[in-house]
Amino acid sequence: MKHYRYGSSTADRTLNCQAWRRLADKMPPRPVGQAAVDGTAMHAVFERAMLDAEFDPDAMVGLEVEGVQFTQEMADKVWEAVDLQDGFRVLNDLHVTPEKTLELSEIVGGTADLIGWNSENNVFAVGDLKTGDGNMIYAEENAQLLFCAYLAIKTGFAEHVRLDDSLAIFLYIIQPSERRDNPFDLWATDLATVLNWGDRFVEAVNNAENGMPAPVAGNHCKFCPAETICPAKMGLVENTARLKVDSMELQQLNEA
Repeated sequence: MKHYRYGSSTADRTLNCQAWRRLADKMPPRPVGQAAVDGTAMHAVFERAMLDAEFDPDAMVGLEVEGVQFTQEMADKVWEAVDLQDGFRVLNDLHVTPEKTLELSEIVGGTADLIGWNSENNVFAVGDLKTGDGNMIYAEENAQLLFCAYLAIKTGFAEHVRLDDSLAIFLYIIQPSERRDNPFDLWATDLATVLNWGDRFVEAVNNAENGMPAPVAGNHCKFCPAETICPAKMGLVENTARLKVDSMELQQLNEA
């Protein structure tokens, strides 16, 4: 699978800190975590279940999938995801295709877990399967979903719908987890919102590649490979070190 400089999982970071990519280029490759490896295995089994209605994910338990032993817990998560996806598909009478690679340019691209459409009702949907239990992910204004929706529209995957004000766009997260009250989270938006977001993203990529943007610290720093050498983050560390021992700021920082 091709690795793009700017992809769906880093879309929020690219929008908020256009310096991250060049900083990350200075870092050695990070080892892939176990959660990501397990997630890849579950995605592979989920995709097979989407393509073959007769396929039983339980049949993979005990077998090696994508380099890991597939467990019953993994199979249970896949089954729940399949049931949730099938319910959404039937409810909206969607034609759905899984795991589609979307490429806007040589450096911008990624894979959409689920793309669906209903030509008659002019509905377009993009879904993302999350298999982890650490971070609860939600659909509203989700940069990863907006990224995939924008690329799908720009690269022809939305050819089955009318790209006008009547288009209803559904972006959704499927995350089977005991930590969630609702493992299916849906956000309804429109074409203008997706296109406006995409235009800002493209501008951010152009600035990142051709300009000299300053790093910006924030929530988007989580999982950034350049965090340990980032001047913005290092500046925050230096500022913290200068706090007075008896200051309210230091007390609040310690409590946090």
